[in-house]
Amino acid sequence: MFQQILGKEECIYNEELDRYVSELEVFTGTERSEPRDLSDIIFVTDSYSRVLGKHVRNVVPVSTFMGSKKDFSLVALTRYLKQGYGPCVPLTIRKSGVVSLVKDVRDKIQQDFKTTDFL
Repeated sequence: MFQQILGKEECIYNEELDRYVSELEVFTGTERSEPRDLSDIIFVTDSYSRVLGKHVRNVVPVSTFMGSKKDFSLVALTRYLKQGYGPCVPLTIRKSGVVSLVKDVRDKIQQDFKTTDFL
């Protein structure tokens, strides 16, 4: 499984928002050793303002960790990612015993989190 953390150099400054926002298309460029398709990218964040509106369908929202020992958000996120996307390709969704291929992670994220409702 490919993982990447976006640093400031992979973000662009948005003058209108007066902040840096994540530009997921840095993963799709040919200059990368492992170019990706946006349909395969999951962006986990605690703030929709950190991602451009065109990529909100890639966002799995999480709450900000505040240091509480009762906060199990990371455990829940890990379970969600393992059950929904699994460690192998092709990805599968199990519903009523039916296994189907996930061709675009954005569709599953939208189904589970309704992320475009926040636009």
